[in-house]
Amino acid sequence: MSLKDKAILVTLARGLPPVSKTDKRITALIQQQHGTNKLRASKKLLPDTALDAVRTVHGEAYKWHRAHTVAWGDDSSRLLASSHFIEYSDKMRGFRQAQDALADDFTAHWPSYVDEARTQLKGAFNASDYPSQHNIRREFVFTTDFAPVPDGNDFRIKLRKEEMDELRAATDSLVERAEANCRADVARRLAEPLAAIVNRLTEKDAIFRDSLIGNLRDICDLMPALNITGDATLEAARLRIRAELYHTDVELCRENSTVRDQTARKAQAILDTMTGYFEPMQAAA
Repeated sequence: MSLKDKAILVTLARGLPPVSKTDKRITALIQQQHGTNKLRASKKLLPDTALDAVRTVHGEAYKWHRAHTVAWGDDSSRLLASSHFIEYSDKMRGFRQAQDALADDFTAHWPSYVDEARTQLKGAFNASDYPSQHNIRREFVFTTDFAPVPDGNDFRIKLRKEEMDELRAATDSLVERAEANCRADVARRLAEPLAAIVNRLTEKDAIFRDSLIGNLRDICDLMPALNITGDATLEAARLRIRAELYHTDVELCRENSTVRDQTARKAQAILDTMTGYFEPMQAAA
């Protein structure tokens, strides 16, 4: 099966009303007073905490989105395993519903925010900086857009054979690079907690938290959804982690230097199987 049969591209977009703005009139006055155009007068349009709850939801959604998808190209699109489309959609729907409820509440209080700004900004207040309630609601954005993974055989436009062959080759090359990028991203995410285990457990008198192993368990559990290319080396590394490190007793590692050393060696041995995927992590060995 090709990559396009196993994954889709997904883009998560989020947006909020602006909380600050450059005041052109006051900026002009300041620049004239100080004789420089390097100064700007920025004013806060909203109370500091007005959008905190929505930012939290957006942040949690982005974190979940990043954790359950894999790097694709240079834009914001990421690879999502087709088998996890329903899980992903359900989770994003929950985040969107949470955002919508908070956005509706924010919109209901919009007149009071404008009144507060009028009091606080005094002469710097400009009513044109504040849209109507109807329009301010449109400033809240939370969308997930899906697209198929491109394939060199998908083109239906009429081109000369030479042009079509060149276009197919360019597209196939893009997908090939993206697959390599995907494998490197998954390897990096698997290697980071392994390297942390090696570094901490080989450091004399090091203090480490339960999350040292917990982080490894988390990425290990995500691997079936992230190893979209079906890379055999990464799957073998996951299986070794499940068998050798997944159930590591952190408290025993703290108390027993022999167990600590054995655990570090196991983590390093698994790291060594992935050295061909990336350069930075080799320094952690």
